[in-house]
Amino acid sequence: MTDSLTKQIGRRIKALRKQKGFTQARLARATLKTVETISKIENGHVSPSLTTLEEFARKLDCPISTFFEDCELPVPETELTKAAQKIQYALKAFPDADLEVLAELVDALEKRRS
Repeated sequence: MTDSLTKQIGRRIKALRKQKGFTQARLARATLKTVETISKIENGHVSPSLTTLEEFARKLDCPISTFFEDCELPVPETELTKAAQKIQYALKAFPDADLEVLAELVDALEKRRS
């Protein structure tokens, strides 16, 4: 199961902080936060605001997008029809050559609908 986005961002902040040689105390001083707040953010107990992420990005000298790199968003489970389940299975199980044939079938169906 994928961790929450808050936990993933927290781990990313912690890794970047350490990579840049910052302690929690130093980052707290630089961003006018408490060490407790930094700890809660890094452990995923508190979701940082956009303003806080901007402050962290400035102090850690990185783009704000860095905090979202390698984050996986959970995909909501939806009820699939039997046909859709069959296709989903095929995408995981079939060799590339079979997937190319399947893609050609999809193209043909799209042309037929146009």
